[in-house]
Amino acid sequence: MDIDDFKQQLKEATPKLKASQEELGVQVEIVMQRQKSADENKKVVSAESEVVGKKAAEAEAIETDAQAELDSAEPEVKAAQAALNSIQASDLVELKSLNAPKPGVVSVMQVVFILLGDKKGPDWKTMQARIKNPAVFLRSLTDFDVDAQPDAQFNKVRKDYFKKPEYNKEAITNLSKCAGSLYSWTTATARYQELMKKVKPKMQRLKEVQTISADAKAELKKKTDQLNAVLAEVQALTDDLNDKRNQLGSLEATIERCTGQLGRAETLVVLLADEGIRWKETVEKI
Repeated sequence: MDIDDFKQQLKEATPKLKASQEELGVQVEIVMQRQKSADENKKVVSAESEVVGKKAAEAEAIETDAQAELDSAEPEVKAAQAALNSIQASDLVELKSLNAPKPGVVSVMQVVFILLGDKKGPDWKTMQARIKNPAVFLRSLTDFDVDAQPDAQFNKVRKDYFKKPEYNKEAITNLSKCAGSLYSWTTATARYQELMKKVKPKMQRLKEVQTISADAKAELKKKTDQLNAVLAEVQALTDDLNDKRNQLGSLEATIERCTGQLGRAETLVVLLADEGIRWKETVEKI
């Protein structure tokens, strides 16, 4: 390769070097801007992740508390069901046949009908007529939806009946086995209703927190996806930047090599020219 070739290479490489340097500068600026955006997104995602964690913890705490209340109500449900299961149609026939039952038996039946929707306790004859069909009466108790009943019914029986001396399981059971079972149903049902009054607000709050938590998680996922997209972009830009740096380094090495070779070639040409002059002078002298 002669001097002209080295000069041609340098002539072609120099503008490429300048263009590469400018392009690299632009790329560095872009990477810095996108990295700054990624760092800002990381802060947002970190903050929202903390909020989501707190909401999830709150929901879990409420759920645990509510479940504990539900678990404590479960025995009352079973007790009420067991009381009904212990009643046979013949027991109701026997109960209906009583012409002048004791106050405790009357009170139990009045509580039953108040819970079923009566504003006040009916008289005994009215209640006798309403239990004449044992299957229908028992079905009304089996289908009884505690959660659908107004608080007023339960407040009334607690105030007007449960505090009466005669409202006593042992005494009532001694008077009538069927009335004793109905006593157990009324008290278990009332206890269940009281427990559920505490649970309902917690379940409502749980629902609200779960909704908030779900929305927060969805928003966090959205921002996390955006962050991941930015990070992927930054990585791609960084990889491209490294490629450009490598290309620039290779171009700089080529220019440095060509410059060195050109310099040595020009020096050699000068030396050879000087040597030629000395040889010519020596020849002429000879």
